[in-house]
Amino acid sequence: MTPEEQQKELQPTGLGNAPQPEDKPPQPLCVGFTNKNPSPTSETVQDVVGGPVEMIKLADGRQMLVNEEARLQDPLPPVNRAATRYAGREILGHVVILEGSARWT
Repeated sequence: MTPEEQQKELQPTGLGNAPQPEDKPPQPLCVGFTNKNPSPTSETVQDVVGGPVEMIKLADGRQMLVNEEARLQDPLPPVNRAATRYAGREILGHVVILEGSARWT
């Protein structure tokens, strides 16, 4: 697989494409990268989370990458309930979770 094909494979899909009720915003996503995938670039992560990236180290050794300016947006992104459970604090919007060799150093 060429580097271009690998990068294309890592691009998030489905952001905003899934049908949503008209009165509700799109639900936030948790996008994961594992040992099977190379680490995503900072540009890819910024595209997924929608802005500058903050890293949260999870208790199990994984890394959660979130938009560090999510609370400054108007309107606020929706609460990401799955990410909130993992992080132990309220997380807004899409996140990227890295584990194994996909973690950033």
